[in-house]
Amino acid sequence: MLIRFTYADGTQRIVDVDHQLPARDWFAGNRFNVPVPSHPEQLVAVDTVIEEPHSRMTIRSPRLMAQDHVEQDNFGRSLVYALVLGLLILPVFYDLLFFRILRQSFIIWHLVTVGSMAAYTLLHSGLIYVVIPNLGLGARWWGMVSSFVFSVSSGIFLVRGLIERRCMTRRMFVTMNIAAIIPLALLVVSFVGVDQLRIVSNQLQLLGFIPSALMVLAVLLIALAKGSRGAIWAMLGLGGLVIVGAMRLLEGLDLYFLPFPVGDMIFAAMVGLSVFTTFGVGDRFLSLRRDRDFARDQAIRLRQVANTDGLTGLANRRAFDMMGRLSKGYGLLVVDVDRFKQVNDNHGHQVGDAVLCQLASVLRAALEDRPGARVFRLGGEEFAVIAEVGAREALRDLAEDLRKRVDGSDEMTKNLDLPPVTVSIGGVLGQGQLIHEAFGNADAALYRAKETGRNRTVIFPYDQDQERRREMRFERLGGG
Repeated sequence: MLIRFTYADGTQRIVDVDHQLPARDWFAGNRFNVPVPSHPEQLVAVDTVIEEPHSRMTIRSPRLMAQDHVEQDNFGRSLVYALVLGLLILPVFYDLLFFRILRQSFIIWHLVTVGSMAAYTLLHSGLIYVVIPNLGLGARWWGMVSSFVFSVSSGIFLVRGLIERRCMTRRMFVTMNIAAIIPLALLVVSFVGVDQLRIVSNQLQLLGFIPSALMVLAVLLIALAKGSRGAIWAMLGLGGLVIVGAMRLLEGLDLYFLPFPVGDMIFAAMVGLSVFTTFGVGDRFLSLRRDRDFARDQAIRLRQVANTDGLTGLANRRAFDMMGRLSKGYGLLVVDVDRFKQVNDNHGHQVGDAVLCQLASVLRAALEDRPGARVFRLGGEEFAVIAEVGAREALRDLAEDLRKRVDGSDEMTKNLDLPPVTVSIGGVLGQGQLIHEAFGNADAALYRAKETGRNRTVIFPYDQDQERRREMRFERLGGG
């Protein structure tokens, strides 16, 4: 930029403003200090020639201000810009914490949006020179344009993510993608465009926002009609930015010149967008978390239903098969109701079901004082019990206790008018074998108990003579 100073006597002095002068003598906003050459005569005119401007606004709206006035204004402006920057950076930490809990893309897009707006504020305010003192004017300009475009495009992707899936059709999804890509495409054209397009590149960018804004507005209105909460937050956040953007568009296209600085209003609009979309992200986060927790609870309930016998409320065969192995020191008992078909034939299936339910209650009650013991209904009239017993004799004692509780006891018939039943039990002691192997052995022992008269207990492996002696001893003692 060349500045010509003309004095009352006709003397002219020219100052060549290099790319580093605005970095050395900057003030908050697009302001920098240019020393006025000293001369005894009064300064009567200042002319400026700007080389390769990127916007008509640069040519049309430069202002000459007294240094003392700018210095007074600089402190207040710097504080405001710093406050805006802080308000834009704060949601970054908020997003990082949310993303650790819930990995959703809209949180990333919110992070990119507020990060891009923070970069725009840093560049536009001139605070960038505190961080990068030697940044050239051209680099600063392109940084401002790029960060603003990225904030717009990522903001559109954010709005797309805030709208609930139930309110977002495929056509709406594609529309939002196109709306986000248009500003990015025009930015690329501006970067690689010919020099003749340089002066109108900013206008092209502004015009590119019009179709994107209309597409986003159409999608938001449809989503609102479908009851989207995310669309409400998006509309609140975008409202201020749309108003400021419309005013900036009027100025950029030379349609109307506003008497106040629109460039400063955009920061308030960005803060509003950041705040409302942050609320939207939080609301969406809580909604998704509620949905996730509900789905998890539903899955747990379905898994419980899938592993529960519908008649007795015991764990079913599926849950039994999931046991994997029978640990050492644990015992498996397979319990089967004797002659259950006769109960159904003589009393009906409804009574038979009642017998099974009451048997399940008896087995549960008998195992209440054994932590970790579980009862399963394997199907029909067959049940399984897994409990910690330690040794073979303890397993037999447990089996006999269960058998005697069922054998014609009051627990099975009192106040229920149910027919008396007995059970046969086969058992095996756990040695770390697969549950299916253990079941096969216990089932073989159960078959042996049925063969030898029912209403008895057989533990695998069994000795035939030993079993016969046990049977004789039970008969002498009055056993079943």
